[in-house]
Amino acid sequence: MKYKIVHSRISNLFFFISNLAEWHFSCRTEYNKEWIKQTGVLTEKESEAINVFGDVMRKYGFEYKKNKLVYLGQYFFLNSEKEAWEEVEKNVMEGEYKKIRSVFRMFEPRFKKIWDEKGIKAWGRSLKKIAESENGIKLMAAMERAIKPDKKLEDFVVHIIPSPINNKSASGGANLGCGHITLEAAIEDNSDEYMETALGVMAHEMVHVLLDNNRKLSKIIGAAASRDGMDLLDLVQPKMSKKNILTEIVVGGIAPSGYIYQAHAKHFSPLLRNLGWIDVLLYDMEAIKEKKIISYDGLYYYVIWQMYPLSQYYFEKKRAIDKKFIDEMTRVISVIKKGAY
Repeated sequence: MKYKIVHSRISNLFFFISNLAEWHFSCRTEYNKEWIKQTGVLTEKESEAINVFGDVMRKYGFEYKKNKLVYLGQYFFLNSEKEAWEEVEKNVMEGEYKKIRSVFRMFEPRFKKIWDEKGIKAWGRSLKKIAESENGIKLMAAMERAIKPDKKLEDFVVHIIPSPINNKSASGGANLGCGHITLEAAIEDNSDEYMETALGVMAHEMVHVLLDNNRKLSKIIGAAASRDGMDLLDLVQPKMSKKNILTEIVVGGIAPSGYIYQAHAKHFSPLLRNLGWIDVLLYDMEAIKEKKIISYDGLYYYVIWQMYPLSQYYFEKKRAIDKKFIDEMTRVISVIKKGAY
């Protein structure tokens, strides 16, 4: 796999405004608190405008309609600024287009205070260096072997979004269509440990794209979600579909929390960092018995931890994830249920 690490001012302006609108549960409220601290409290006019923008974003969402992605962010991430506005104008109502242009003009002065293009470029070079290292190249090959997509994906484009918070973690998304992912990172930190953290998140989002291109494995995961014993997943908080929970465990079990990523990391160990979440699951047993809640993070890390030996075996045998692997994963979850009930 080859990939480009890119950034653009217009895509980051979109992300800034979209996140401030808090129109979706995935919006980072902690970012907004920091941005408000840096740029000042929103005026009444700005608050009204951001709410209107949020309504427009909710209308289009991350959905596909007639097999076409309608998420508005794609136009800003995948095009030049001029082309982005042309695409937006073609794909929304006239009144909506005027509202979007208006809110972008309104928030431009705020965005200017936080925009650091020089910093993004420097950090992007550091990411490219670690991704193109021997370990980085071997990691990408191992990910592709583990998922075995229906067709080989030649190119990935990684869109950098600076995070205003440096808490030694990074975030990402795969909502832009095939071959494009976003990476939110604290660009002032280019330590070896943090760069591997960011690479792990980048790898995680790449695995999502690879999995989207393996129809058979996606169907196996979907079928597994409806098996006996999987009703435990209905208790998971925050609420997610059973298939999405299983998908995240499969993907996270490759990168960044599973054996494959650990085998290629030198400075960063997500498993050691997150062992505390495994204890959370064990402490949750009483709550699970009463059929109240189960921590998503606790379940996620516990299942990945239990799958480490099998993951190592598949990695060493260069074997792709298959129905037998998914069967074992669901067995681990069903055992949790039996232990609690």
